[in-house]
Amino acid sequence: MSGVKGIAVAGASGYVGKPVVDELLKAGTFEIRILTRKSGIDGSVVQSFKARGASLHGVTYEDEAELVEVLQGVDVVLSTLNAGGIMGAQPNLLRAAKKAGAKLFMPSEFGDPFEGEEESEVFRAKRQLHKLAKTLEMPIAVILTGLFPDYCLVSIMGWDFESKKVDIWGTGDEKITWTMMPDIARYLAYVLGHVPITNLQDRVLGIQGDLKTANEVVALWEEKCKDKLQVTYHSVQELHSRLAANPGDILSAVMRETALGKSKVPEPLSNDLYPEWNPKSIVTVL
Repeated sequence: MSGVKGIAVAGASGYVGKPVVDELLKAGTFEIRILTRKSGIDGSVVQSFKARGASLHGVTYEDEAELVEVLQGVDVVLSTLNAGGIMGAQPNLLRAAKKAGAKLFMPSEFGDPFEGEEESEVFRAKRQLHKLAKTLEMPIAVILTGLFPDYCLVSIMGWDFESKKVDIWGTGDEKITWTMMPDIARYLAYVLGHVPITNLQDRVLGIQGDLKTANEVVALWEEKCKDKLQVTYHSVQELHSRLAANPGDILSAVMRETALGKSKVPEPLSNDLYPEWNPKSIVTVL
């Protein structure tokens, strides 16, 4: 077993945090502390977790001393904060985890390696957090998952299946890692319960549910739905221009990563840390 008992989760009611906490509670072996801003402590999601045994802690993320007090005695601090939290609250959470004596900090990554995209604010914040962790000598574990199919295959990112129209930036032949959020949550709960925590410290865990290019996704949809999609290809320069004008444009940052072939999780993968892991293929959401 891993030796992990106490886990503090920040961002438990979001797209990533909710399924992760659900799986951690299902495991039945962890003491779960949920950190939420004081204004959100009465929220239905966190209250449902409290009813299942998690403890709730209303915090002010800007108050490092308060965070240190709440984190006393936990083994792992798990951040599932959204983009705003990544750029704002997460560094303070990391500092507090170190001062509280946590053995592992897991930053809110759950995506691509984000290499070399300095003008994207959220990617820059992630990189700066890694540097801060090294400075503080705080062990971290980074989970790379590629894209979430049910989150990314939507019209705002170019996938308008209802209108049978798709916009693709780049050639469409760039390999993309796709991993479902429920599968990620199951993987995380298993690893935290079964892999020794010392084997997770300062480690990158790359996992992959499926590997398909955008053009392959189009072909899979057409085969499954017995219909045709109208595909329009765009230059990657469009995304460069969007980000130059607005470094906070997270969607364009992610889409550019994909168009440049950077949404494929690098090998070797860490799928084998959960031998029975059986992630779903992308076709299940098409």
